[in-house]
Amino acid sequence: MAGRLAMDRVGRQESKLPGLRVAFIGKLASMTHREASEWLLGQGGQAVENVGTAVDLVVVGEEGWPLERNGELPRQLQFAMRLRDQGESLEIVSEADFLTRFEIIDHHQMHRHCTPAMLSRILEVSVATVHAWVRRGLIRPIKTVFRIQYFDFQEAVGAKVIARLVSEGISEKKIERALSSLRRWLPHVQRPLTQLALLAQDKQMLVRHGNALVEASGQQLLDFNSPMDTDHFEQTGGLDDEVHQSSSNRA
Repeated sequence: MAGRLAMDRVGRQESKLPGLRVAFIGKLASMTHREASEWLLGQGGQAVENVGTAVDLVVVGEEGWPLERNGELPRQLQFAMRLRDQGESLEIVSEADFLTRFEIIDHHQMHRHCTPAMLSRILEVSVATVHAWVRRGLIRPIKTVFRIQYFDFQEAVGAKVIARLVSEGISEKKIERALSSLRRWLPHVQRPLTQLALLAQDKQMLVRHGNALVEASGQQLLDFNSPMDTDHFEQTGGLDDEVHQSSSNRA
């Protein structure tokens, strides 16, 4: 349905892609490969099944940065990268860039927002993991356009905190329960992942609250004798630059 809406919307515009040869790699989030091929044909372009010197543009689907089971890039994408490096006039872009370039979605509206594929690359987790965080309510997209979810900077920071906590031994299920408890204990805190200093200890999520170490339920565990050097962990460290770079050069 979303793909059909996209084609109807852009189909009313003047053809912009006369003769452009495009190969779609990986699973598209916004539409099926067939819908994308039909839209491209309606715009004067041509969908090419295999990557080669006869391809002008390679579009990488956002529904999972396409890694094989062995963790390597698919052969078609590797081949496209080799052709590009050898000087062929071939361009590789993400699906989100493809949609904004040809005005299927508003580029200015989505500027500096992250898609699941972008978060996957920044945080070095799978796209399936990002989707699992969304299903659990750990992070929330600010908008979904043609089935592609977009996250603002604060949600991206929250995703970075989740990735850190998971790497320190806390399961996603425990994080979900802890966040639920924190919202009951601190109802005024809208985004605990970014507004609170969270840390892992003995596979439990704790909060630094003032000079105290507190469980998610609000029970204080330990008083610190000296003031903290900082009120919060540097949870956003480097992410602003990463998000900006990923938004500017997604593929």
